[in-house]
Amino acid sequence: MKQCLLLVSFLMSSASFAKTTTANPGTPELFQAMAVNSNRVKLSWIDTSSNETHFKITSETTSCYDDPDLPSGTTCSLFSKRFTVPADSTTYIDTEALAGMRMKYQISACKGNECTPWNHLFVELPVGHHKVSGKVVDSDFNPLDGVVVQIGSLYKTTTDANGFYSFTDIPTQMYWVRASKTFYSFEYRNLDLRKDAVRQHFQSGI
Repeated sequence: MKQCLLLVSFLMSSASFAKTTTANPGTPELFQAMAVNSNRVKLSWIDTSSNETHFKITSETTSCYDDPDLPSGTTCSLFSKRFTVPADSTTYIDTEALAGMRMKYQISACKGNECTPWNHLFVELPVGHHKVSGKVVDSDFNPLDGVVVQIGSLYKTTTDANGFYSFTDIPTQMYWVRASKTFYSFEYRNLDLRKDAVRQHFQSGI
């Protein structure tokens, strides 16, 4: 009798995560996220269905900071992505997370076009740091000294006699970057330190 009671107790305690075989898939349970590094998040969950065809996962956050000194026309927009994960999966690694940001993830189990309600969570990513450097030249490729190079509203330096400049410990973010010197014109550009090259060169008149 005691053995029977123990068996019944075990079955009842594990029933909440037993895989369903009903017409509609069950909602993924114990959805969790772990920041592996500043740009990588590992997601895990318990698959409660045996009839889903795939999982849908979304990630979103604000893609740049609210800077009152941003040049005209620059806006901070919502960064959002969707991923499709095969049936029976219980983990997924997002390799395009935004360092230093608060990411929101959602997961849903689907059978064809029928999907469960979203299960969501938030995770804070650590801030990475980068060295950004480059060279500034004129239209004839001669180095320019004294050019002011600015990254966002907080980071500013000037080029040396050989046209070189360098920044250290720039946090991983999306920035605007510009070079300026009297009588010279340079292109204005955006810099996304999650993916763009950390060497940024400028040429006058281009």
